[in-house]
Amino acid sequence: MPKTFYALLVGIDRYRAPVPALNGCVNDIEVVAALFQELGADGGFSIDLRTLKDAEATRAAVIAGFRDHLRRAGPEDVALFYYSGHGSQEDAPPELWHLEPDRLDETLVCYDSREEGSWDLADKELGALIAQVAERDAHVVAVLDCCHSGSGTRVSLDEGIAVRRAPTDRVGARWIRSLMAPCRPKLRAVRNRARAGASCRAGSIYYSRPVVRARRPRR
Repeated sequence: MPKTFYALLVGIDRYRAPVPALNGCVNDIEVVAALFQELGADGGFSIDLRTLKDAEATRAAVIAGFRDHLRRAGPEDVALFYYSGHGSQEDAPPELWHLEPDRLDETLVCYDSREEGSWDLADKELGALIAQVAERDAHVVAVLDCCHSGSGTRVSLDEGIAVRRAPTDRVGARWIRSLMAPCRPKLRAVRNRARAGASCRAGSIYYSRPVVRARRPRR
């Protein structure tokens, strides 16, 4: 039984153009939050929730939710990240093409991801944030209720068929490439080990940690 159940719940319906709006994401996390509160009351463990809805769910706020909230979880605690919103893709830098056969990184579309000076949260970044939470031996769970399928649709009883696709982020890779220079020797070494049959699991960490720290404006 966990001592404390930490949860970061993110739901976004009201995206700004050009990202189409969604329905039900905020409702999802409200229902999940109520469920966890009920389970905590009956289960004999503490509940510590942080919810980010619509405009609250900026890229910076999601990252801060991991670092300031979920990283408080220690041994015997549970740290849950629950995301309900748009998923998309962005161009992967050439150094990661051996990890991404389609040359695209998968992303979470935060509320401000497509605004000037911001971008999507890439899967490599998310992996690094989760790894930071896991460093304290917490039980880490991630639930991603999103997609990046160009043909994904949902039927609305009132409005018919609604396309749920967020446009691909074609900007993020520009500044990512500028961050890769100090990492390239390590990436080459990881790639060479992979070709020789050795493990290359650490490859994404070389990429993701400097990317998470970066804050460069969108061009």
